[in-house]
Amino acid sequence: MHIPSGVSLSPESCDESLDLARTFFVHHFPDEPVSHFTCHSWLLDPQLTEYLPEQSNIVRFLHRFDLEPLTSHDQSHADGDMLEYIFGQPSRSGPVAANQLADLPQATSLQRAYVAHLQSGRNWHARTGWIAY
Repeated sequence: MHIPSGVSLSPESCDESLDLARTFFVHHFPDEPVSHFTCHSWLLDPQLTEYLPEQSNIVRFLHRFDLEPLTSHDQSHADGDMLEYIFGQPSRSGPVAANQLADLPQATSLQRAYVAHLQSGRNWHARTGWIAY
């Protein structure tokens, strides 16, 4: 799955997208069995549930997936990807500096979560999950 920037993660929007994908695969690849959808994203980091309310669209999206066990590949930090997605700033491969964190806006619960998590010395991780077809 690909989650474009700016799309709604509401349950209704997600259901509609999954239904469209099912229709697409049945129509265009009838001889290719599809058993599940997969996604690899920071949106699947269970640490988000420590900061965001259970009814948030991000948490509800995360809970749709069965997560693969955390692997060494997943240990790479998603801090830079999140910086780009949440704040529109260029992605970084290294740590986000404390002074940069202090300058980030904190208008949304996701922005506050991002900053608080990194200020506590932790990192965000991209995770892989799947949804049964």
